[in-house]
Amino acid sequence: MVEAKRARQAIEDARQQLAERLREGRDGAAMLSVYSSRVEAVVASLARPALEQAEPRAGRLVLLAVGALARGELGPHSDLDLVLLTEHEDDPEAAIDEVARRVAHPLWDAGLRTNLLVHTPEAWLAGAVDDLTLCTELLDATPLVGDEALACRLQADAHQRYFGEARATFLQRLAEETRERHGRYGGTVYLVEPDLKHGPGGLRDWSVTRWCLLATYGTADLPALREAGRVAPRVASLIEAARSSLLWLRAALQLAAKRGQDRLVFQYQELLPPLVGLVPPGRVPDARLVSAVEEAMQVYFRAAQDMLRYGGRVRARCEPAPHAPIAEPRRIDERFALRDGKLVHTDPDSFLESPVLALEALALARDHDVELSGETFDAIAEAAGSAHAASLSREPEAQRRLLELLVEPEDLGAPSALDLCAELRLLERAVPEWGPIRGRMQHDSYHVYTVDRHTLNAVAMLKRIARGEHNKDHPLATALHLGIDDPTVLYLAALVHDAGKAEEGDQCETGAAIARRVAERAGLAAAEVDRCALLVAEHLTMPLLSQKRDLNDPLLIAEFGDRIADRRTLTELYLLSLVDMAQVRPGNLSSWKLTLLDELYLLSSAYLRRGHRHTAARVARPDEPEGMPDRYYSLYERELRAEHFALAERLRSEQRRALLDLQAASGTLRLTLVARDRPGLLAHAAAVFDQHGVEVFAADVFTQPTEPRIAIDIFRVAPRDPSEVGIDPERVAAMEQALERDPEAEGAPARLRPSRPWDSGLRVPTKVSFDRDPGGQRTIVDVQTAEASGVLRRITRAFHEEGHEILLARCDTEADRVSDVFYVHPLDEAAQGRLRERLERYLQ
Repeated sequence: MVEAKRARQAIEDARQQLAERLREGRDGAAMLSVYSSRVEAVVASLARPALEQAEPRAGRLVLLAVGALARGELGPHSDLDLVLLTEHEDDPEAAIDEVARRVAHPLWDAGLRTNLLVHTPEAWLAGAVDDLTLCTELLDATPLVGDEALACRLQADAHQRYFGEARATFLQRLAEETRERHGRYGGTVYLVEPDLKHGPGGLRDWSVTRWCLLATYGTADLPALREAGRVAPRVASLIEAARSSLLWLRAALQLAAKRGQDRLVFQYQELLPPLVGLVPPGRVPDARLVSAVEEAMQVYFRAAQDMLRYGGRVRARCEPAPHAPIAEPRRIDERFALRDGKLVHTDPDSFLESPVLALEALALARDHDVELSGETFDAIAEAAGSAHAASLSREPEAQRRLLELLVEPEDLGAPSALDLCAELRLLERAVPEWGPIRGRMQHDSYHVYTVDRHTLNAVAMLKRIARGEHNKDHPLATALHLGIDDPTVLYLAALVHDAGKAEEGDQCETGAAIARRVAERAGLAAAEVDRCALLVAEHLTMPLLSQKRDLNDPLLIAEFGDRIADRRTLTELYLLSLVDMAQVRPGNLSSWKLTLLDELYLLSSAYLRRGHRHTAARVARPDEPEGMPDRYYSLYERELRAEHFALAERLRSEQRRALLDLQAASGTLRLTLVARDRPGLLAHAAAVFDQHGVEVFAADVFTQPTEPRIAIDIFRVAPRDPSEVGIDPERVAAMEQALERDPEAEGAPARLRPSRPWDSGLRVPTKVSFDRDPGGQRTIVDVQTAEASGVLRRITRAFHEEGHEILLARCDTEADRVSDVFYVHPLDEAAQGRLRERLERYLQ
């Protein structure tokens, strides 16, 4: 027990020293190598007495490390995987089980989560036929205490049976396991809560690469393999750096979780910065903590990208050479040829001398629908890392070839030529401003892609639109793209539209300055440079106006149209806005957002075509509500408008105060309220919905200017309880009855129930801002706050208690934040101050 106590203290000391080193540097491989060595020493000191006392009765024994300890990568709270290798597992006199217990128990007492298995060489080798884990452990196994000759003989037999010249089956099993695992863990590097071990590009991918190297060359020492010409120098360096970064993050994650945690969930992301020295211990401003979280996560995404791409390249080089004779190359020109369905280069060294050839190679591979050969890939990677590759940002020929890669719609590869250009780091050598956004994420649950992945997805969507693949779901965008004779400005703006996120200040302003630099370097004409900068400066304007402002206001359309100035720029801005919104997260560009964006484009296009003219209000059909704004007729189909008309007629004929209608719509529930309009109606409805466990995620409110005035409000809703499938008719009837009654006096609002999907130390701040519509006839109140149950109830109650009638409301919830806009009669500064104070108090 005394020894176990000392061992426990030694482990705690090692963890403390590891924690101190994490704050001083980022070489995770070196840190965990030291930590693993200290754990090895503890294991050996505790296990040695048990093995020595077992001899000679137990025969030859050796205690082996497998898994992370054997690789020198043991995390501070990782499981300890050990194997007791014996020649007499089934011999009662040997009492091997007793030996195993005497080895394992002190390790558990020392606080090490130990998994100890007992094998004979014969059983281990036989089991490896069907068990891939046993097979990989044969490669990892490292003697700690005992008869090392027994372990050496086992590994020699394993090499002859499964590895070396016989490795083909083993490599195939690893490849199949990797594909299956990638699919099980999301299929992409770009997850907001990635798994550092099992996810694509994670540490398991490094382990697989290591096993392939061991099975092929007998060593996984990358510097030695680099010297021997087995692994390309640049590829080896990138893999080493990626491994070290992943281990650095995993060590910090386990110290934060105080257990063997591998998934980097949001709450642990927020605990990393002080552990790794990005912020000081203790409370720091939210903005600084968010920036530090994003910096740490950028380290992960960059490392995972490299491990996925370059680790795969190394594994491919480990495949046995095909038995069939190598085909003669078919020349494309004096520099490139096709061989065995891949693009090869006659002189790989020429990429170093002239990096622009790398861009040409990507275009040729795309045009011939082939992959780069392994040697060509390695040569381009090497060239991209050389100092000479900086010339790509200065050479006109390189800029021309990059623009051609950027705008070519028939870029159908997986990965595309443009994606490969980014992965090989050629893109950031040609466009240095790309480097800071590579792997950059935003710490919220709204943006699910890194900035670079979001951008490449947006460009890819533009190309799909150009090919006509979105003619059914985006017919307007398809028609408009067909009318663009030269899309260079649009695509270049798309490439850099979010580059400003990597710099201080307003992202649109800094992004516009970046766009101007990039466009000038690319050789665009002065007018095209100006247009490219304008597109980036205004790329958030159309989503904002379409979703948060009253499109029936002709002065709003005129003001926007005058700012954009011409229909060509408007068309390009519409397309950029559409792909930007669509690629924020799956499903972000909902049908109602698209409808509003289309409407803003059409209204603005008409204004630019004929100038500001008064247009007659749309005439309703006999079975539709009359007198409604144009936005209403754009948003809702004729059948739904007819249903609204029928509900309004029923309201009048039955002399009811309120009616509700619930329908499924586009994967959500649409709840329509038709009621006699009155002050505080929206606040009353929000309170009723909240009391009945119904969450409101979006709302559009309208008033039919008849006598009496009829409110037609459409809400996107869901039950608060996620276990409920829908909202039953009985609950709808109960809410309808509550709305028929006068609103009862309410006490102080109940405490908000945050629905952020993680326990965060950060809060989405409440921001209340005021603006005036272009005509100065209404005040626009913009409320942004954390998403939580009852938010709309609190907001609308604040308006009602301040005596402000809501003339128009646009309510929307995205992930962890609410963004609602309300139009009211003009408010002076004093009224604005009182309303802001009440809103902030109610939303605490």
